[in-house]
Amino acid sequence: MKFKINPELDIDHLKQEYQKNKKLVVENFLTEESAEKLYKFLNSEMPEDWWSASFKDFASDSKGYGNVKHLYRTKKNIPEINQQLKLSHTRFLNGEFSYFFDRTLGDHFDKCTCIECDYRKFLNHADTISWFSELIDFTLTSAGEFFASRFLQDHFLSPHHDHEKGKIATVLNLSKNWKPEWGGCLHFMKPDYRTLTKIVQPSFNKLSLFDIPASNGIPHYVSHVTRGCTEGRISFTGWYQ
Repeated sequence: MKFKINPELDIDHLKQEYQKNKKLVVENFLTEESAEKLYKFLNSEMPEDWWSASFKDFASDSKGYGNVKHLYRTKKNIPEINQQLKLSHTRFLNGEFSYFFDRTLGDHFDKCTCIECDYRKFLNHADTISWFSELIDFTLTSAGEFFASRFLQDHFLSPHHDHEKGKIATVLNLSKNWKPEWGGCLHFMKPDYRTLTKIVQPSFNKLSLFDIPASNGIPHYVSHVTRGCTEGRISFTGWYQ
């Protein structure tokens, strides 16, 4: 495979840490070469119009995660994208579940050989699934939805639970020199949706992994990226079944 998990990781230690509270942060998850390759593609090599603004479609009657809308970042779509960002903020301040960030849709051709598609194949490979299965001491069978995300200024993801998305959620952060005061941090909460239990600052090649209880999931959110921030909070997110 073109991508490799860091062979120097102490999986026995990581297994013990995961079992403590079903959450885990893994520093240097990929080999340095693999992480650099993925970062370079998503940060500077991938065409801008491969990114799609993703947000809750408040005009839809669908509930929960089903009412998502995507707009590719083309010149034609920029006015609507900006309008939807303002609407998403208004709904957020009114206490409604909302979000706005860029993501990839994974709708390339089957034979696409770009770096992102190669990384998807790595995530779906039996060896990778086996590694995660050993880590959490649970037999995973397949990879679910995976996509790259980019949080620019004012982008955010309000509190939600990932219920029914999969057995575990994973977020590989790929931002370099990110400052916590820029926002974009992953926050975990107790079921009361008010009490914070853990904050994870995005940093290069850091993997966050957490269990998704079958009953109700784990509340979490990504804080707003500070207005005026010129960097993008880039990560690769997905779930295993």
